[in-house]
Formats: sequence, C-alpha cells, structure tokens
Amino acid sequence: MKLLSQTELLNIFMMTLLTNKHDCVKYKTQNMKTKFSLITLLLFSYNSYSQLKLNVIFNDGTEKMDYYETEGDELLALSNNKRFHIDEIKELTYYTEKDTTHYYVVETKTYVESKKSKKDIARKAYDGENIELYYIYYNWTKIHTNSTMSFNSYDEAFVRRKGEEFVYNIGYIYGAGYKGIKKRVKEYFTDCPKLVEKVKQNKIKKNNSLEIVKYYDENCGK
Repeated sequence: MKLLSQTELLNIFMMTLLTNKHDCVKYKTQNMKTKFSLITLLLFSYNSYSQLKLNVIFNDGTEKMDYYETEGDELLALSNNKRFHIDEIKELTYYTEKDTTHYYVVETKTYVESKKSKKDIARKAYDGENIELYYIYYNWTKIHTNSTMSFNSYDEAFVRRKGEEFVYNIGYIYGAGYKGIKKRVKEYFTDCPKLVEKVKQNKIKKNNSLEIVKYYDENCGK
C-alpha cells in the first residue's frame, strides 16, 4: 500500500468533487472505503487547490470556462458567484499546468436489476460505434495504530450501449473484488452470447473490460 502523491490526491479531488459523498472522513474502522469531501482532501495537500480551472458543459448545451470552488454537490463560479448543481452538468474539463482531463457526469447502476442509481464523475476509456466504456476512480483508507493514514485506489469499469440512460458495472466492486463479473457480463450482454461464452471460458479475461467492450462492438453490437 502506498501513500498518495499530490498528483494522485488531485485526481481523487476531481473524481469526488461533484458526487454525493460524506462531509468528512470517518475513522470507525481500520480499513474502509472512503469518499473524501473537498475540505478533507485539502488537509492532505501542501497547497490550496480549492479553486479549480474548469470548463463546464451544461445539460442545455451551454458552457462556462471559469475558476470554481466546490461545495458539496455544487460548483461556485468565482466570476459571478453563481452556483451550479451536479444535476445541471453534463461534462467538465479540468485544467492544470501540465494536464487537461475530461469528465462526464453519468448515472450508474451496479447491476442490471438495480433499482437505485447514483450520479458520478467518469472518464471515458472507449467510445465505440455501439458501446462506451467508462472508468470511475475510487479510493479507500487504512488508519494505522500510530495514527498515520495510508490510501489505496482503484477504478470501477462501467459500460453503456449507445442510447442507454445508465452505465452498468462490469468490473471491480469494493468488498467483492473481481467476484461476480462473469455473472454481470452474462446479465448485461444478453444480446451477445458469443462474448458471454468467451468470458466464461476465460478466452477473454473477466477483468479486461476494454477487450470485452471491443469484442462486443466489433462482433455483436450491430
């Protein structure tokens, strides 16, 4: 387990800024999945990153480049003190001195039959003719006996056919690891039995989400 660098902290910072997470880190257990608030993340940073340079694209197609502060599920534009809720936002681009990263606001479900969904911030890893693959960044903490804290992180893979409303998890799930992926692949890709069989027989590795969606796009999603 490694301690996160400032760059990695900033990545967590962006991936959690618009999601409905806890307002503070809870210290109830030694190991736990933690959703950081922006204020908490700033405590781990040597400098203040409370002002983010973002280009925000809204659901109505308009966009606004500005410096923003984050407050829970809202962005505050510093040029005019106007607030924008996550429900108003479609996409955003985050600018630093070295990098530019584009994110999408997506509605996620863990299983096909899931009744509940939640909004999250995702990076698009594959944009095919028939299907899209997104990665959502999560992190968890371990509090050691000497009161120090270490962090670990992972990506969860989500897929969505063109025209669908929700993205569905076909990869790692916290607490379950890679267990159940073959079942979720079978439940989601009902229109592609060849793919389901290849994953079942390990001809396509179950944790290779990119290969799974590429196979679907090239062989089944016509």
